[in-house]
Amino acid sequence: MIQPFNCVDEYYISPERTVLTGQQLHIPGVRMLAWHTARHALSALPWHYHRNAFEFSLLMEGSLAFSTRERTYPFSGGEVLVSWPDEVHSSEGSPLNFGELYWFQLDISSPEKFLFLEEEAARKLMGQLYGLPHHVIRLKDKETGQLLKNAFSLAATGSDPAAPASCLVTFLHMLLLSAKKDAPRLTPDIESSLTYIREHLSRRLPLDTLAASCGLSVSRYKKKFRDQMGISPRNYINREKIQASRKLLLSGLSVTETAMRMGFDTSSYFANVFRRYMALSPTEYVISCKNGDRDTPSAGEKTLSQTTSKPTNWQYGHSAKKEEIPQGDTFMAIRPKRRKYGSK
Repeated sequence: MIQPFNCVDEYYISPERTVLTGQQLHIPGVRMLAWHTARHALSALPWHYHRNAFEFSLLMEGSLAFSTRERTYPFSGGEVLVSWPDEVHSSEGSPLNFGELYWFQLDISSPEKFLFLEEEAARKLMGQLYGLPHHVIRLKDKETGQLLKNAFSLAATGSDPAAPASCLVTFLHMLLLSAKKDAPRLTPDIESSLTYIREHLSRRLPLDTLAASCGLSVSRYKKKFRDQMGISPRNYINREKIQASRKLLLSGLSVTETAMRMGFDTSSYFANVFRRYMALSPTEYVISCKNGDRDTPSAGEKTLSQTTSKPTNWQYGHSAKKEEIPQGDTFMAIRPKRRKYGSK
């Protein structure tokens, strides 16, 4: 697999694609808000992630398929795809076929003034987003999707930032309600297993022990866990361990101390698992967080225009002639000359 990169979107406007960044939005916590319409299949997205940011993609019509390290998630019109902060994902091997797409990224680095909310409300919302049960969520009604469309329209026309922010907050709360409605019902044994895992993350948590506690064989436990959680038990355990280890590393613990605290046999194994989930080594992660520069690409970061040397139909919104659109896995090349924000 090609080395994933931290994807940083840039301001762009065309008849078929508009990307607004923090410089245009002025909404605390919203890194970007975008819209795209397509009439033809687009080149695949390479493996990438978004440092410290959730990404929510609402497909109005058409179909898409995005992959994480764990599995591929197809989704269609009326559904929202959620990618977690620093989660590596792509559409490698799957061309993008859709009619209209809205998406935005939420930087969860700080709850201060997040979406113009009080800090307590911001922290609560962040916690609820981390608790979303799965990657693909079907919205309860069309009105919920309209909220995101309204947020984009208000932002694109230069409205008071509080107006699109209010739409986004309401959209997120409606998304949480939709997720709760669609959340799979867990059987008591798997629910108990999840509780045990969360309460004993510092232990090794071998699968045979977890399976035995549920009265299941390892193979049956793995299948039942994946069927209900959409992820393998080992992947779930590692994801939770890495999430907890991030806090320990940033608190000042060394890589070795963190590895031992989180139940890894060796620091090298911990570093390998950490890199698999974060696309950075533990040391690189700490350095990147201390730098605190979330907007300017640094080592391991790229803007979409830096991923290849040829323009594609994804970038130009089909403004190029059909025969000029390259095939394959090229994606987002040298951007055309920027238009002035708000110009036609």
